[in-house]
Amino acid sequence: RARGILNAVREEYKNTGNAAVQPNAVPYMTTVKAFALNQVFDAAEQVSGVLEDMVHDYKTLNSTCRPTVSILQEALFIISCNRNSQISMLEKADRIVEIAQELKITTHRKFWNTYIAVCGRELEHKEEAWKAAQLAFDNLHSSEFSVDANTYVLMLRACSNLMESSSSLVLTPEDEAREARRKGIILELVKRCKKDGMFKSKVERVVETLGVQIPAAVPVEIQERAPLPAQMQETVDDEEQDFGERENDDHGEDRLEPAIKVDLPPMPKP
Repeated sequence: RARGILNAVREEYKNTGNAAVQPNAVPYMTTVKAFALNQVFDAAEQVSGVLEDMVHDYKTLNSTCRPTVSILQEALFIISCNRNSQISMLEKADRIVEIAQELKITTHRKFWNTYIAVCGRELEHKEEAWKAAQLAFDNLHSSEFSVDANTYVLMLRACSNLMESSSSLVLTPEDEAREARRKGIILELVKRCKKDGMFKSKVERVVETLGVQIPAAVPVEIQERAPLPAQMQETVDDEEQDFGERENDDHGEDRLEPAIKVDLPPMPKP
């Protein structure tokens, strides 16, 4: 119903040019949040459609409805909660990244944390999703204040979901190689997390569920990452909110936040 009302207003403005019904970003955000609140089965598809309409209108006839980072982040969260196994969450998330890059929208850590959450819940293209999550994490990590405990929580969950342990009692050589890789990545993430001073209780709880023994001193070397070609603004926003719970967190409020301007290269495609 919310999308139907929005489309009626869009059509009225298109046909009449009446400034009184010219939609700005607010009705688009309201429509996106309506899908989040009502947990519609095809919410990911619907929200993707709303964003495409918004981008089209902004480019063609309505400069007041420029997409904001809050709308894009809310859309990413809805996609991360997708229950329709027939769609690729990664594909839709990558499209949102493309919109942000195309319109030069300044993104922030919460945006990329939510993107990593989407990658971690991809149902089909798991290897490509893991590559995309790693790319986002590595780019964020290249800035001193760019990651937080939530970033590590989401990366650990992504590793767990995308590289599941074999349930077979007898492991094949392929299973053993995959398990060794999984454990190595977890150890690497824990090492980085400790080095960054972010090994908090929420991270410990996730590590405990992964079935990997973490030694007191993790013997994994940290490889230096190449700096981003794009300039990044430092952020000191301390996000204790864990994605998936979203308690007392109004993602719909389009407020000013300490931001990181990130221009990532295109995400890997299946």
